[in-house]
This record gives sequence, C-alpha cells and structure tokens, in this order.
Amino acid sequence: MKETGDIRNQSIVPPDPALVLESLRSIGYSLETAVADIIDNSISAGARHIHFDTVSDGEYIMISDDGRGMSESELINALKLGSADPLEDRNVSDLGRFGLGLKLASLSHCRKLTVASKSADSPVSIRQWDLDVIRKSGEWVLLEPDISDYPRIKEKLGGLEHGTVVYWEHIDRFVKDNKNVISSREEKNWYAKQIRTVVLHLSMVFHRFLEEGDLSIILPDGSSVEPWDPFLSDHVARKPLASETAVPGIAVYPYILPHKSKFRNTTEYEAAAGPMKTWVRAQGFYVYRGKRLITAGSWLGLKGFTKSHETDLARIRLDISNDEDAEWMLDVKKSAVKIPRKYRDYLEKIARLTRDEARKVRLYRGKVSRREHPGDYKFLWTMDKNRNGEIRYKINRQHPVIENLLGEETLDDPVKIDRILCLIEETVPTQGIILEEMKNPDSVPEPFNDMEATHIRLLLETAISVLKLDELPFEEKRAKLLSMEPFSEYEQMVTDILSKVV
Repeated sequence: MKETGDIRNQSIVPPDPALVLESLRSIGYSLETAVADIIDNSISAGARHIHFDTVSDGEYIMISDDGRGMSESELINALKLGSADPLEDRNVSDLGRFGLGLKLASLSHCRKLTVASKSADSPVSIRQWDLDVIRKSGEWVLLEPDISDYPRIKEKLGGLEHGTVVYWEHIDRFVKDNKNVISSREEKNWYAKQIRTVVLHLSMVFHRFLEEGDLSIILPDGSSVEPWDPFLSDHVARKPLASETAVPGIAVYPYILPHKSKFRNTTEYEAAAGPMKTWVRAQGFYVYRGKRLITAGSWLGLKGFTKSHETDLARIRLDISNDEDAEWMLDVKKSAVKIPRKYRDYLEKIARLTRDEARKVRLYRGKVSRREHPGDYKFLWTMDKNRNGEIRYKINRQHPVIENLLGEETLDDPVKIDRILCLIEETVPTQGIILEEMKNPDSVPEPFNDMEATHIRLLLETAISVLKLDELPFEEKRAKLLSMEPFSEYEQMVTDILSKVV
C-alpha cells in the first residue's frame, strides 16, 4: 500500500449507501421540522411564494417555490449529501449550513425524493433519490426520471419562470401499507392532524417573514399560513423591557406579555400560546437566526431556570448571526442551540430580570388593573403586609357591595347571602397567594396569628351566636363547635365562652 506522510497501510473504506441512509433517517426530524427545512432552502433561493401540497391519503407531499431555481449541475450538487461547507462564511439571508437539510429532512419521511428545478437561464432538470434502488444496487445511484411521469411537478413548474419542486413519495413514516396510501378514515384523520401541526409550526417558525410580507406559504386548500407572533406585538397590554443590541453577534428584546385578565375571552388567551399549546411551555427565549426561528420557548439550559406559572408571561426574542453557528452549536435540524460561554452570564442576567418582572405582573395584577381604570377602583380583596413582612389578604369592607350589605338592617335573604358569598369565593386572589408562597414560604401567616386574643374571642362569640346552640346541653354544644373550623383551633377559648368565663 502506498505511504502518505507518516501514515502506513491506509485503506479506503467507503460506507454502504443503503445503510448510511437508513441510519440517517433516524436523525430526529419531525414532519414539521422537515417541511420547515425544505422551506429554508426556498427562502435562501429568494422565493416569495411557496406552496405546501398534500392529499388526505398521504400519497405525496409537494413543496414548490418561485425562487431562482437551479441548473442541472446545481441540482445534482444540491442532492449530494454534504453539498455545502459548514465552515464557509454565509450570506446573511442563507438559512442553510451543512448541505444536508434537503436530503435528510426529506428521506427521514419518504423513501423516494424527487426534485425538479429550472432557472431563468436553464430548462427543467429533474433528479431522484430512491432508497429501494440504492439498497438494491449498493451504489449512490441518482436517477433521472421522466418528468412526464410526474404531471403534478410538470404542471407546477410549467406555471413558473423559475423555481423548484420537492416531491416526496412512499412516505413510510406515515403510510405503512404496500399501496403507499392511507385508506381508513381513522388514519386519514390522524394524518390531517399531523398536517395541522405542520401548519402551526410554519406559522411560528416563519412568522417574521410572513408578517413583513417577504413570503407567503400557500396550503393545499388555497389559503395562506397566518403568522403567529410569540410576542403579541399588537396587544396594548404587552410590556417591552429594555432591549440590548450593543453586544456583537446578538440582539436581545425581552417582553412581559399581558396577564390573562387583559384578554377579551378565554379563546383569545389560549390562542396566544400558539403552537406551544400552553403559556407555561411558551415562556422563555425565542432564538432567531436571521428572521428564522430556531428554538421556541426555552430557557436554554440556564441553571435553575425552570418553567412555571409564575414566570409564564416572560418571553425573550434573541437574534443571533449566522456566522456564529458553530459557537451556538446549531444542530443539523436547525431546531436547537446552546448558549456560548461568552454570552451565558449576560443572557442569564437579562432572563432573571425578565422573570422577576413577569412575577410582579402576575402577583400585582390588581394594581395594574387599577392604573388602567379611572376613579377610585374597588377590589373585593386587599393585600396587606405587616411589620414582619407577612402578607394577609382581606375582604375589602369599603367595596360597595360589601359596604351596602353590612349596612342593611336585616340579612334574612339566604339567596342574596349565598350569591354574595359566591362572589367572594370567585375572587379569592389564589394566584397571588401561590406566588408569594413560592417566593417566600413564610410570607403567608397562619390564621389569626397577628390578632389580639380579645379580638379572636369576639369573633368566636359572634360566630357561636349565629349557630343558635342555646338549647343544646353544654357538652353537646362544645363537641359540635370543636368539630368545626376555626373553633377546633381554640378549644380552651370555646370552653370559656360556653362557660361564660371572662
């Protein structure tokens, strides 16, 4: 064997194409991340209109665009695994990196990938990867099918001056039978659900392109994907915090989203969670490379940063440049990043401040509401803090409903009383109590712990008088009272009251 440098006994060991491709199919592309990766290529090619097409039986998925298109040689290179050098500098609008996305995203879900393209200077070219042909031949056989066998592709390109069509067949990740189509109603419903997930994902990942009018994504029914803005830019109650754009390589824009009480209804509030499904999941950083969303709703592994209801109003937009992909450890699927050490302390500080502000809005939402309403705004509950820093929630006696109720000469209408009690129950500030308890377990005192004994005795005497137990024997009255809250906590005082001990 010929020597090269100091290396002896070299052997060239080419990988088995079929085994490599079958292994790479399990790299972890979901259907939505795969489709998004294909659309990345369309955007990089300057496309303004992208069509996402499929049918209910899953026979095919077709993604077409009006981008610059490719010549035959460019198409062949684009279908080669590793068609781009990740170490090369990229144009700011280039969303690719590894030269793997088109192939891996497609073949993760289908066994036959066909790509056809034409540019302003080149006629239509078409090439195809067929995993079954590769397995049978043992070679990297790139086929050139007859475009007449693909009338959908031919028709689509026929209406374009330039553009590209990506066509998936034998989508075996979804279609399991030998006919390569879905037949049962149950499976069709399931497939339709997967397509809805894709649409929601596209509405989030490309929302900045869609909002700015740079791009339209047309769906099988002819409608367009509507953008989902994670930061609710049009909501008047959204609160932007101080942004930071002075640090080279990144730009940070923190936001506190509106409290639930600021939405017109539950449907509108739930829709604001978007593809993330819940507000708890939707909190955190939204990392963009260019205008393309990479990671949504994540605290990016910052130590001690967990997702909880108390911080679910915090969302932070983080823009990173595409010349730092390696530092951010961007993965092949363009779905995950890791904060470089040089940015970690800086981003942790911003995240902490944003989370603290989100807690305040959750905790003091009543005070926020008060500022937004003219006049002397009244709440059914008030929050007081004693000298020890303990917080107590009290029914507001100055609230007109409570004030007028207490002013009535008689309270003999049980229906009215029940409704007022229901009003009080429904407005208990449970969220504030929970958040204070989480922040400081000692901040919420035990009942009556800061009240004088004489005052407690007055309250108990009044409550006992309401029960009308005078006709009962002493021990029976005592046993009945001690079986109830709060009397059970004051056994000696109850005994003294019943015994008329001063």
